[in-house]
Amino acid sequence: MRRLLPLLLVAALAAQDAGDSVTLLLKGGTTARGWIVRVEHDGVRLRMDCAGESVERLWSWDQIDDAEPLKAKSGTCAASAPGVLPGVEVIQGAQRIRGVVDSRSADLLVVRNREGTFRFDPARARVTDAWVAEREVLTDDELVERLAPAGAVVTAEDHRRAGAEAARLGLDERANDLFRMAEVLSDEGRLDHPLLREIAAIRATGADRARGLWDLRRKLLDESYEEAIALLDRLESSDPGGGRDLEPLRPDLERLRDLPTSTRIALFRDAAAAEALWAVARDAGTTWEGASTYVREQLSSELARRTAARFSVDEGTARRAWEQRAAGAPRAASWGSGTFLAGEATAAQREEWWAGATPEERGQTLRALFAESTGEAVEVVTKDCPGCGGRGAPCGSDSPCARCKGRGKERVVLYR
Repeated sequence: MRRLLPLLLVAALAAQDAGDSVTLLLKGGTTARGWIVRVEHDGVRLRMDCAGESVERLWSWDQIDDAEPLKAKSGTCAASAPGVLPGVEVIQGAQRIRGVVDSRSADLLVVRNREGTFRFDPARARVTDAWVAEREVLTDDELVERLAPAGAVVTAEDHRRAGAEAARLGLDERANDLFRMAEVLSDEGRLDHPLLREIAAIRATGADRARGLWDLRRKLLDESYEEAIALLDRLESSDPGGGRDLEPLRPDLERLRDLPTSTRIALFRDAAAAEALWAVARDAGTTWEGASTYVREQLSSELARRTAARFSVDEGTARRAWEQRAAGAPRAASWGSGTFLAGEATAAQREEWWAGATPEERGQTLRALFAESTGEAVEVVTKDCPGCGGRGAPCGSDSPCARCKGRGKERVVLYR
């Protein structure tokens, strides 16, 4: 029976249908039962029932018994994970090329990667199947469209997940854009929130349109509304269907373009803060001490300088526009897995957390620190950790919750 259980997972993953039920055999002889939410590059995410409550849990490959043979048996499993593609390695003479097959016949094998397109004689080439890193094959635009396909990556959580994958693949600029989009989409009170969400929900019908929609979002983030409207004109004129799904975007873009400068300053400053925080979070060379000092003592002044330069005003005007911005519903920023850093953690513990945290965890904690240390906070509350429901451990596991490190609580800052 032990050997049959991994095969159940193979069958479920091959179907690639969210909602399929599965039983995982874990190391140590225990099992985990649930419904597949998605297959990720580092494991399988299940929705599990725990005392009548539905919780999600990622089971990593190193927790699953016979994980390596399982991945080898299931091509669908590996190919569905961000970061790899089914490809080939071709050796012909002194040439060795890894890529994906564009076409194959008895007389010609065509293989493509980032460097170009290569043609081989099948009779003279040695060809072996190989998993190929997406970074070796796809252009930056293709990688982003694969990570964040138009019309499929809509929510803030979608964009954070895609941003983390983009950062892992070395697409720092695109990762930063995705994290900035996540920041906007997490705040329903922002004036540009509805428009960004509407653009993200539009499906692409080709590579050119996908790039155009991506550029439209970036121009929205950069407050480049005139350029965004000009781009919208081009997208509509080149769309075979007349761009009917794009036309509703125009009134909102024009409304944002015509906002008072003080309001646009507030929007820009907020987006610039998100960009700076994610840049620090992704910096492999910094420490918690360096990052937290920058956020507490330098970031506000830097934002004032950037805003003043962007709108050709003095720093005092930029600061006042931000401080006098219209008050909406408070936003929430959680310290997440870094909650204990706000307590009596030692310097060594802080640096250990920073070294082991993902860029997403770092960015989340830095955003909460910034809100709390710059006077933006309205209230600071303690809530049950959403990763474990306040239990300190995921359902069906004795291991500490990865989000709260077993504490069961997280610190949440409500801020303007």
